Amino acid sequence: MIPCSPRRAAVSRGFLAATTLLIASGCHTHPRRHDHHAVVPHGAVPIPAGTYRDQWQAEQTARADEDFFVFYLYEWHGDSDRLSPFGQRHLERLVHHSRGALYPLLVQPSGDAERDQARVAALQRALAEYDPSWADYPIRIGHPEAEPMHGFESPRVLRGYTGAATGGTGAARGFGGAAGGIGGGGFGGARGGF
Repeated sequence: MIPCSPRRAAVSRGFLAATTLLIASGCHTHPRRHDHHAVVPHGAVPIPAGTYRDQWQAEQTARADEDFFVFYLYEWHGDSDRLSPFGQRHLERLVHHSRGALYPLLVQPSGDAERDQARVAALQRALAEYDPSWADYPIRIGHPEAEPMHGFESPRVLRGYTGAATGGTGAARGFGGAAGGIGGGGFGGARGGF
């Protein structure tokens, strides 16, 4: 037997005792700690991780899909019933990518009922020109579900998404820090940022 110091022997005996105690106790609950009032059916399985996140993501996607069918005020040439270039691109994308659409088209009201009706008629004609199968597609006037965000609000919202309000990944570095770049320090930690 190899001689060892009394301290090392005591540590070894303590380790051996702790290991023996852990193995002897096994993986079971103590009878006094068991909740006898819990009603858990036999074979019950917890909800898979990410279930609620996936439901929320699906809800957000459905709302974004619905918003795709809204023609906002900025998609028209001023106070006319002619679509602006952005509105025309929106209409083309809508017709080409939305076969079997679930939502009616929505025209954001301008405050002038006569102008709004002219815009609905112009949109109906434009749909029929692009694709005759869209000629009878329902179009209504109404306020969209999405709330507006004005330009002066965007930096505050961006900071919230990038984490700059809490320092991001560091006080003067990383995405969303404090020194410069998008919402803060930029990538890589150098001042001046992204």
